[in-house]
Amino acid sequence: MTIDNVPRVSIVVSHPIQYFTPLFNALSKFDSFELDVVYGNDAGVRSQYDPGFDLNHSWDIDLVSGHSHRFISQGDVSRLRLGVLSLYGLFKVTRGRDLVVIHGYTEPVSIAAVLVCWVLRVPYLLRMDTSERAKHPWFSLRSWWPRLVARLAHGGLAVGQRNMSVLRGLGVRDPKLVRFAIDDARFRQARVVDGANRRIVRETLGLPADAVLVVYAGKFVQLKGVHDLLAAVAELDVHLVCIGDGVEMSAMRDSAPRGKVTFTGFKNQTEIPAYLGVADVVVLPSHYEPWGLIINEAMAAGCVPVTSDAVGCSPDLVEGVGWVHRPGDVDGLRVALQNATKSVGSADVARRVSERVAIFSLRNSVADFELALVGYLGARD
Repeated sequence: MTIDNVPRVSIVVSHPIQYFTPLFNALSKFDSFELDVVYGNDAGVRSQYDPGFDLNHSWDIDLVSGHSHRFISQGDVSRLRLGVLSLYGLFKVTRGRDLVVIHGYTEPVSIAAVLVCWVLRVPYLLRMDTSERAKHPWFSLRSWWPRLVARLAHGGLAVGQRNMSVLRGLGVRDPKLVRFAIDDARFRQARVVDGANRRIVRETLGLPADAVLVVYAGKFVQLKGVHDLLAAVAELDVHLVCIGDGVEMSAMRDSAPRGKVTFTGFKNQTEIPAYLGVADVVVLPSHYEPWGLIINEAMAAGCVPVTSDAVGCSPDLVEGVGWVHRPGDVDGLRVALQNATKSVGSADVARRVSERVAIFSLRNSVADFELALVGYLGARD
């Protein structure tokens, strides 16, 4: 503990992530602990090439000024160099810390944080969004390293049901639920309910004024099931809005049903809420997705969700209020979208969507996080 008896907590993350910023900003305002965020690199703050989107970009919102933070490195560095810099930097940062929260266990800064905590005997919590354990031979590094990191952790912070199962399966002791959330107020405010205003906003965005709008927002890569989606909407009376970019863009344009799909190109953080606010259904047909925070965002904006069963948030957010299909099943996806579009305009469905996503609000996530940290800190005393 510090002289003023306030516990000091560090959170170690690979780089600034737009979804984490509201949480870190809120946690920084608590007086029950002193928070410092350590970033391995400044990717996201500066422009860099994103292979998923297949373009250079930086986020157009402030990612770091709302909380105490430091960067281990800045600019492009190799994984080996980042690992060495992380070991040196984290040794200085971690001394005197009462608790460290480490995001993941595969990035150089995360690996270094685990090693430093072991050497300095500082307790750490493991946090990640993985919803499925990869299968590797028991003797391989990719098998025993996660289990070793998990079993020597002081505890863990699970983002949802499947992630909780993964943490327990790895051997994390008594993981706590810290619900995965976004800045839900920003997306809730973007919802346009009035019919006349919706048509005006849609026309301003270059979208059909009166069609049932299904929105996909993300990277255009095969793992996201984007070609399944195009095949599914071909026979439906809907208009698909594809927000994003990626290596599959050209192939998607070639196979898109004529007149039924709008490609907006890459849209930054301040632009996305407007599209979600006038959409009816959000779809994420990924063949694997650790969580899928676009579902949080779109549901906060009032969209009915459709996901594949391989999307990590499906049991937490979608089941019971939206529709879930098997990954890669085009017919199942088509039926799910058809059912979702039939529900558009239902006051009961809108209420259930709103109530479900409210459980995963930023306020609840912050409360979960503080309660977990205070609990772990108290158990250590």
